[in-house]
Order: sequence, then C-alpha cells, then structure tokens
Amino acid sequence: MERDIRDGAEHCRRLAAEYPWVASERQFFGRPGGDYDWAARDPEAAFADLEKAEATLGRLGSGLNKRARYPDPNPNPRPD
Repeated sequence: MERDIRDGAEHCRRLAAEYPWVASERQFFGRPGGDYDWAARDPEAAFADLEKAEATLGRLGSGLNKRARYPDPNPNPRPD
C-alpha cells in the first residue's frame, strides 16, 4: 500500500510538471459543485459527449476550405 501511495504521489508530481495549469487549479480539485468535482461527474457520459462533439466537428470541418481565410475586418487601421 505504501508503494501505491508513493507511485501515486510521483505520478501527480509528473503531471504537475507536464501541465502548468495544474498548479493554479489544484485548489479547486475535488470541491463539491466545482469543475473538478469527480464524484458528481459521470465519466462514461462525459466520454460519450466528447465523442459526439468530435463527430460533429469532423462533419463540419470536412466541408470547409481550410486554406481560405476570413478577410481582415479592419484592413487599414488608423494610427493613434
């Protein structure tokens, strides 16, 4: 059990080093009603929502010309 605790702590340290946002958001992890309330979230439902969103994005993205650019809304800005 002590080994599991050490492995878990090491994994958390690696994640915090790899993802800078973890340090600033850590205080919110596990708080009831928050974005990181793991008990209130259903991982299977969240994964299903993600798959649905990715499928929709794939359908929408296939009809777009990715080389086309939107025109600049302010092509000649006045200097201040």
